[in-house]
Amino acid sequence: MTLLLVFAGIPVFAQLCQGNFSEPVFAEDFGQRGNTGATYGPPLAPGETTYNYFAGPNVQDGSYTITDNPVNALSVFHSVQDRTPDDINGYMMVVNSDFDPGEFYRKRVTGLCENTLFEFSAWVLNVLPDNNNCGPNSILPNIRFEVRSTAGALIAFAETGNVQETVSPQWVQYGVAFTTDASTTEVDVVMFNNAPGGCGNDLAIDDIEFRACGDVAEIASISGNGEFCDDAVPASLGLEANLS
Repeated sequence: MTLLLVFAGIPVFAQLCQGNFSEPVFAEDFGQRGNTGATYGPPLAPGETTYNYFAGPNVQDGSYTITDNPVNALSVFHSVQDRTPDDINGYMMVVNSDFDPGEFYRKRVTGLCENTLFEFSAWVLNVLPDNNNCGPNSILPNIRFEVRSTAGALIAFAETGNVQETVSPQWVQYGVAFTTDASTTEVDVVMFNNAPGGCGNDLAIDDIEFRACGDVAEIASISGNGEFCDDAVPASLGLEANLS
């Protein structure tokens, strides 16, 4: 008998879950190009964004594309692979923000357990290098993560603050944790752009996830040191779990 215990990594960013994760209720990595696929992936489903889809190398304000490298959206963007581990030329969502602040992503998540802690998160990249032509007036992305009832009531939110431009591309995870009440089994998750468009405010999004968050658990053996040879596995093994 082989006993395998797997624990997800603990995020280090504010507003995110500090416990152990379930498998995602919903996950979006936008797929992958692979070795022979198209440079641009398919658009989001109707209702998931208010932005215009553009499958080409000159994505304008208020538009987005799905592609495997930000430079396919605009040549001045960082050249970088998507954030999803083990993807082969994986896609990401590259956004050239609208001139007016507003919503650019929405997804309804259903089948939730009541009275449960959940996390809504995504990995974000400022695709403009810090030596871009916008100079000191470059507009920085600033994203508001929202969780709303299906009737539109705000349940929880968190804001990224200004996502800085960097010399080399840096994916950073942001999000918000919240607890469902006794009657909540579905919610809408929203990403809202707080900053105006113009020169700057360009970003990539990848690995959007919605998942349950459990307690921090420490597992210890109460049957010795827990090291056994393959041909001498005990019939039973005692474990003790301490939850905080």
